[in-house]
Amino acid sequence: MEAQRQKLHPRGTLWVLLGLVASGMLAVLTVKAAEQLMPQPEPSPNGEYAANVEWESLGQVGALRMVVYAKDKRLRGTVEVPQVRPDPADLTWLNERWVMCESFLGERASGFFYVDAKELRGYLLEIFAVRSSGAWDFDVTYADRETSMSVSAISSGRSCLFPIVLGPLPETEDAYFTLEFCERFAAAVHACLDWKRKQNIESLDFIGEPALRPGIGGLSACFVGKEPAVIWFPLSSLSCTEVLNSCRIIRLDPSLRAEFSAHREQIRTVWLREEKPQSWRFAIKLASSTEGKSDKPESTLYEGVLENLKDSTAALLLGGSGPGMLGETSSSGTLKLELKKHEHKTRSVGADKKRRSSLSRRNR
Repeated sequence: MEAQRQKLHPRGTLWVLLGLVASGMLAVLTVKAAEQLMPQPEPSPNGEYAANVEWESLGQVGALRMVVYAKDKRLRGTVEVPQVRPDPADLTWLNERWVMCESFLGERASGFFYVDAKELRGYLLEIFAVRSSGAWDFDVTYADRETSMSVSAISSGRSCLFPIVLGPLPETEDAYFTLEFCERFAAAVHACLDWKRKQNIESLDFIGEPALRPGIGGLSACFVGKEPAVIWFPLSSLSCTEVLNSCRIIRLDPSLRAEFSAHREQIRTVWLREEKPQSWRFAIKLASSTEGKSDKPESTLYEGVLENLKDSTAALLLGGSGPGMLGETSSSGTLKLELKKHEHKTRSVGADKKRRSSLSRRNR
């Protein structure tokens, strides 16, 4: 969601307590004061900036905040993103401008929070390997002094496909602590922000299981704002701008809004057959039940045809060059996100210190 951010006091309480008021419940809430990662702000390599990490939480709701100071030690500004039960560590300067930390989210989940100290922009990548073997899920949040955006990306294996176009992500934690990955991630986020502005998209919410087919592309049911739609996107390019500019949005009948809302986990988008060269029929299916077995077949909510589909090798599903990347991956790969909690600490680029978590695939 992209919206005007509320003005926050740097040491203010959480800005995510809206549901309690909306529900009409009156309660006395005690919010803990913000915790700090480091006793003193950590200076950048050239001393131009310094930074510290703060976080606060109320139950499962929380906020992760990078506090940035100028050379004269005066507060320059803060960058804050919402996060469930934040638990940060490993404050790291990647160069004179970029600072980051990791946040422990569970035994198979981790977040990487990158902040541009000069522009006061924040980029949060959260990776979830909910199943011990299966695809990774990606949530992305962006925040600056005026706007914010949060989106869950379509994924396959360890590839982040759309609308944050990253392709295969590294399996080793060290690769996320590099300037190369940080800048690539930030560029993908800004490409998505620019695309949403041009398309006048306030929010984008994907529904159910997408259809991913090399040579044809990816297709997913979604809400564009509050309206039901399907989005097609190519799998043949690693260029964020090219993928986003080539995608197609097909608006659906508003009557599907209720079905999409009520059966999010039971909906899947499928490719059916080729009607003629470069024209493919697709369908949005609704499973009869999410629990147990059922003799009832899937029902079809919508069928349509996409013409002039031109897509080639699924580059987004294949390994590319970059830190920690393998040569190839697939949606059926055995992927594990193994995290071990250690003490909070800071880390300098190049320092040989063991951190508290690791992204790895067990080959033994």
